Amino acid sequence: DDEGNEIGSAKRVFLSEAPAILAYLSAKNNWKDIYPTDISSRAKVDEYLHWHHSNLRSVTKGYFRPRVLPHALLSDAVVNVHKREAAHALKVLERSYLHRCSTGANGNFLLGTSHPTAADFMAYEEVVQLRMCNLYADVLDHSDYPNIYAWMAKMRSLPYHDEVHAALEELGDLNENHVGSPPMRERLALATKVGLRALKAAMRQHESIARL
Repeated sequence: DDEGNEIGSAKRVFLSEAPAILAYLSAKNNWKDIYPTDISSRAKVDEYLHWHHSNLRSVTKGYFRPRVLPHALLSDAVVNVHKREAAHALKVLERSYLHRCSTGANGNFLLGTSHPTAADFMAYEEVVQLRMCNLYADVLDHSDYPNIYAWMAKMRSLPYHDEVHAALEELGDLNENHVGSPPMRERLALATKVGLRALKAAMRQHESIARL
């Protein structure tokens, strides 16, 4: 039922925060690579996830949300605060988190691992929307953020990357504001539909491969 009580042999769980959802799905499906069971490795992932919402999340608040939710009527002063916080967070990502992995021996993902963890997926979704929606020209200069660009290239090479980001691809350039273009609400609706179709197709493909 709606309170998460047991229904038959299954228990329904209702979650809204992405880190909590990732942790739950990882535990349920035994995704030890995404959310490690080793207590020290998990603590490093949790450290990033706690940092994320008060720091790198400002990328969405300062750049993405004002474009896709203009009716939110955020003042320029509030948006500028989020942009300053985003700029600081990106420097921390570049000079701290990704500097450690670029100089480490274990791997080139966010926490120095040889594979992405929940920390990589949370961080990447903040940054990739800048690139895919053409919002990064004044934010992410390649010469200032070489570690971020190298890490993003590795994330783009992961299986099903394009399918997962089909919605952003469809949404397109958020700097464009051509006369006669569809309202943002319609663009979001279409992008959501395209994204869901791509995800369903990817899931069917994955299930077919798993059965081989």
